[in-house]
Amino acid sequence: MRRRLLFSTLAVAITAVVLFGVPLAFVLRQLQVTTAQDQVQRDATTVARILQNRAGSGMAVNLQDAEYAAKSLPDRYVSITQNGHLLYQTGALPPRGARSSAARWPANSG
Repeated sequence: MRRRLLFSTLAVAITAVVLFGVPLAFVLRQLQVTTAQDQVQRDATTVARILQNRAGSGMAVNLQDAEYAAKSLPDRYVSITQNGHLLYQTGALPPRGARSSAARWPANSG
């Protein structure tokens, strides 16, 4: 009798963990992925805004400006191109499958 009671209690506990724990783990993983993607997009937008502000004030954007913008994110891999040509690149290449994002400047360019 005692063994059956212990077994059924254990079965209920395991079932509860599986039914609630697995979906919760999935949702938390998706939340982390979304948060990381949002951060990467914010970083790309930050660099683009720095360059856009310089261009908007009538200054020509050059290699030093791109370097300054990229250094605002010292722990990131940043690759800045203009008209398909690489202006500046810094940081270690991210691993395959890592999150990435891009931002265009000026904002109205297609």
